[in-house]
Amino acid sequence: MFQQASEPKLLLPDIKAFAHPVLEPGELYPHHNLYYVTSGVWDLEVLGGLLLGDVANLFVGAYCVKMRGGTYRFQAQYLRKIRVPDPAELDADQSAALAAAFRARDRRSATAAAAEIYGINESDLSPLAPAARMPVSNTPWRLERGGRPSSQPRLLRRGRCSRRGWRASAG
Repeated sequence: MFQQASEPKLLLPDIKAFAHPVLEPGELYPHHNLYYVTSGVWDLEVLGGLLLGDVANLFVGAYCVKMRGGTYRFQAQYLRKIRVPDPAELDADQSAALAAAFRARDRRSATAAAAEIYGINESDLSPLAPAARMPVSNTPWRLERGGRPSSQPRLLRRGRCSRRGWRASAG
């Protein structure tokens, strides 16, 4: 029953603004609001570096609903959608860069190494960066449907519900 407790694993909290993998050496049993990743093939520090970067956040952000405050739900169904390369295809320098970034908790270095592995230009990631890079406002925002199902959502500072959908209300 507690086989997961005895093997090393990466732990990921359920709700965070960005992926935050933590290496657990095999002494704890993951419980509430924690998801874990084990592997017999990957060096978990290298995989942790890959999950620490913004590329993993793009995968999760493409599927999950962004919650209030810009946080993501890192649930199992979304973590399974992250596509990782075959670890045998990584060269020693790439693996070392990911492991070093993971140990140092250096998100920028992890993103740079992951972008190289995935063949993505790192500058292309900047407009798609997770909420961790954007200032978080305490102002509640709501989506406006505009009364027609086909209209594009817009962010509003405050709103009230009407029969036709969300409309701006006087602040």
